[in-house]
Amino acid sequence: QQAEVALVSQTQEEKLAATLRIELHNTSCQVQSLQAETESLQALKRGLENTLHDAKHWHDMELQNLGAVVGRLEAELREVRAEAEQQLRERAHLLARKGQLHKDVATVHALLDREES
Repeated sequence: QQAEVALVSQTQEEKLAATLRIELHNTSCQVQSLQAETESLQALKRGLENTLHDAKHWHDMELQNLGAVVGRLEAELREVRAEAEQQLRERAHLLARKGQLHKDVATVHALLDREES
């Protein structure tokens, strides 16, 4: 009977050992799968970080370019305003000169009319 108990005990231990080996194998497979997934996610993260870095660099370059464009447009606007002010001054001068010429012509006409009369 002791031999029978020992045999049953040995069989249970063998079953337990087999079950543990299967669990160990399954766990090892899960660990390998998780390691592969982790590596894949890390590669994806690096790729996204590179993409973000490139996007930030491009954004900074665009901001610099737009800043330069804004600077040129502001300078051009100042020039156009200065030209417009100069043209307004010239127009005012010409209108004043025109008024003076009309007065001079009227004076000449008045003098000619006096001489004729």
